[in-house]
Amino acid sequence: MVFILLSCQSPDEKKWVTFEPKNETEIYNEPASTENKESDQSNQSTPTIRNDKVIVNKPNFHPESNFAMLSNWLRINQFLSDNKSVRTTAENLSYKGFDLELHYPHPRQSLRLESKEGTFSTKTNQSGTYHIAALIYDNIGAETFELSINKKFIGGFTANSDNNKEYLFLTTTDFELKENDDITFSSKLKNGVSPSFSSFAHRVEEIIIIPTLNSIPKSTYKHEIRNINLKQINLYPYLNKNNFHLTWITSWKTKCLITVDYDNLDTKTIHESNQWNNHRIIIPLETGKSIDQVKLNCESLNGEVTSGWIIPSKNKNPVIDVNYSTSFSVNNPSEFEYNMKPITISIPIPKSKWWENSFVLLDKNHNPNIFQSSPLSYWEDGSIKWVLIEFLSNIKPNTEKTFFLSHTFTSLPDKNDNICVEAQDSVILNNGKVKLELSSSNSPLDSIYFDINSDGYIRSNELMSKSDQNGIISIVSDTGDRYYNQSISNYGILRNGPISCIISVKSIIDYHKGTQIESDFQIEMYKNQNWIGFESTVGFNSPTGKTRFKSIDLNLPIEDRA
Repeated sequence: MVFILLSCQSPDEKKWVTFEPKNETEIYNEPASTENKESDQSNQSTPTIRNDKVIVNKPNFHPESNFAMLSNWLRINQFLSDNKSVRTTAENLSYKGFDLELHYPHPRQSLRLESKEGTFSTKTNQSGTYHIAALIYDNIGAETFELSINKKFIGGFTANSDNNKEYLFLTTTDFELKENDDITFSSKLKNGVSPSFSSFAHRVEEIIIIPTLNSIPKSTYKHEIRNINLKQINLYPYLNKNNFHLTWITSWKTKCLITVDYDNLDTKTIHESNQWNNHRIIIPLETGKSIDQVKLNCESLNGEVTSGWIIPSKNKNPVIDVNYSTSFSVNNPSEFEYNMKPITISIPIPKSKWWENSFVLLDKNHNPNIFQSSPLSYWEDGSIKWVLIEFLSNIKPNTEKTFFLSHTFTSLPDKNDNICVEAQDSVILNNGKVKLELSSSNSPLDSIYFDINSDGYIRSNELMSKSDQNGIISIVSDTGDRYYNQSISNYGILRNGPISCIISVKSIIDYHKGTQIESDFQIEMYKNQNWIGFESTVGFNSPTGKTRFKSIDLNLPIEDRA
């Protein structure tokens, strides 16, 4: 081995700079001149003195890092406890662009992004080698965070599980940190729209430093496709025998590509338009072709997750349990009699009992009641799981009345007209007491009638109110200008029957300076009731943003003017 000693003399000073072999962590030289001391030292290594020589330490350099993810709140806490982690909770963090708030259901605080971008940070209180982690509450949408140490970018991660649970994101690289080193996470919204007072805000609960780990834990969150079901359903409410119904669940919110194989000869792809956890599509059969198999490919941060090929199955014809019936009771705890009061109740139905929405409602004396029913959800075999029942009943004060719901193969006599009647460009709501006329040109109502003489019929001379050609609803600006609906209103019947009707109305008012006021109305009426349920959600759409708020939720009584 050969050692080489070099010595040089500075022309300005009578001192020698000597380079000699030492260990790889340090280099010795003579003290710098006064002129050098006055130069900028911000980007230089920190020198220390030993035996009249200057020791130049290695530069404080932090490499970039990827992140691992841990899920399950109990496992996260156990992991942090076992590794003697130093945790800085939200209320002890420095933050900008975030607000501190109480985070339910857990009795602790979190930071919530309340502007277009923000930061939260802490400083180390002791030197050491650490992994850096952030505990994130994953809300709806993709929340992206970036880590920097002393203003140097380290790496970033995205929380997009969208399941309202905590996740721990930690660096796979450990860093040599000194006391008071700055650890900062930053976040911004890609669309540039402030999430203030919305459920889409970025949330953080802690910054954690974890002493160097022997091994990095694998991400515990699994991207799984479960409960895949491909059936040809010929049961209510899917009466079309030419369609296959495919349902599946993903453990993360995503959209999938469905590949359909027809007779092993031809394939067709179907793209989901939105991200879901619970997925359902209808696959139409093509003429002369049968579906042989289907495959799912779903997007994830770790690449595509594939289901493998799925073989369809067919349902057997259902067997309806004609002997099954269910009962429920309605209680009137007041001192006043219920006089044909609207009653709404949701009833659970055991699996494989009823498939068709065909029932009879009886009281304890076996007297039939006028009612309407709507299945709300179904079991996986297609049978009804929950059914909504609406009817009118007289109930005496402080009494309870029992009703029985049974299945029937015969429909009730069609003598009870539905409340809503839809025409080509208008809708009429008539519950026997109040009549509303809605047209596409007047929003949300065109005219209101009331059965003034209580004879059960509403005539043209019982008109109470009628709008002009501009509609009933208008907006007045701060300058006194009045704006009306200037577009064709769109109507949709959400629920309809002899007992109740709910209809939606969507319209747009062109306001000044390019702003549009979008209104979504819902109008509800019950049989023989002299009130109108009225709910409105209004949105102000300007060239720079969009704001929505619910402004009205009322039951409007309609009475005789005489």
